[in-house]
Amino acid sequence: MKQFKLTSQPFKQTVFSNQAETKPVLERKWYGVIDMPDGKSYLYTYTAKQRSEAVVYFEEEARLNNGVLTTVSAFK
Repeated sequence: MKQFKLTSQPFKQTVFSNQAETKPVLERKWYGVIDMPDGKSYLYTYTAKQRSEAVVYFEEEARLNNGVLTTVSAFK
């Protein structure tokens, strides 16, 4: 059986703060794929805080170019 040595040093308590160590990124780069009537697909980019804002932009671009918005995504 293993014996443990008792120490007279008290335990140290670690306190964590709820503060973020880095600044949050407020804007993301959004990517939208628009299919055109001629069979080609085009990739558009837009920087926005929210996905809904980017979708509105991509849908407007698709409408102006007679295309259809197929995919919206963001990459970190």
